Amino acid sequence: MALPKLSVPQYTVELPSTGAKLNMRPYLVKEEKLLLMALESKDPMQIQSAVQNLVRDCMGLKNIDDITSFDLEYLFLQLRAISVGEHIKVKLNCQKEDCDLYQEDSINVKELKVSGITKDKTIMIDAKKNIGVTMRYPTISKLEKVDLGALDKVENLIDLVTICIDTIFDDENVYKADDTEWEELQEFVTQFSSEQFSLMQNFFSSLPAIEYKKEHTCECGHKSNIELRGLQGFFT
Repeated sequence: MALPKLSVPQYTVELPSTGAKLNMRPYLVKEEKLLLMALESKDPMQIQSAVQNLVRDCMGLKNIDDITSFDLEYLFLQLRAISVGEHIKVKLNCQKEDCDLYQEDSINVKELKVSGITKDKTIMIDAKKNIGVTMRYPTISKLEKVDLGALDKVENLIDLVTICIDTIFDDENVYKADDTEWEELQEFVTQFSSEQFSLMQNFFSSLPAIEYKKEHTCECGHKSNIELRGLQGFFT
């Protein structure tokens, strides 16, 4: 005789980038075990893989390749909230150079929002010739093509810029990046001056992210403005 199946509650969550409504279920004990093992490893690749698998399975998605990185982080935190609780304990480290003190704080996941989302992602590269690009937020599948751990290398930064270009335009035409050869796109990007390339870098420095800000006063008396961004900020 087969054992009875337990009912699984379903919850609705809104995708930050599009506002689309999605369903999710709490993760199971066996799934949580795999997540904890990844977190204990402190290996960014293992953690990223575990988070992706968890979100995909608990939301019944065939794949999550087209989800942005900040969507994934938000969905994971909402998933954690319905699975093990809405509060996360974090350490607020003193920002004073010679102080090692910290204070524990509790954050309500339900109150966290993704900041920095904008519809206008146009960057003018050459105003005189009216040449510019429209950018797109990096998705999971696109980020897998870039060595994010080595963005101090110019070639990796060029790769990141290239995969996030959606269109290139001038006075006469709009060129879709998806219809353009990779080598041609890279050649276009490497034509940028340092000033033009810095405009592209500004796009990445202001990418949307889950954000938490708080003014913290340490026991040593030093006051700090604490800012946590992305999953790493909440689980380190």
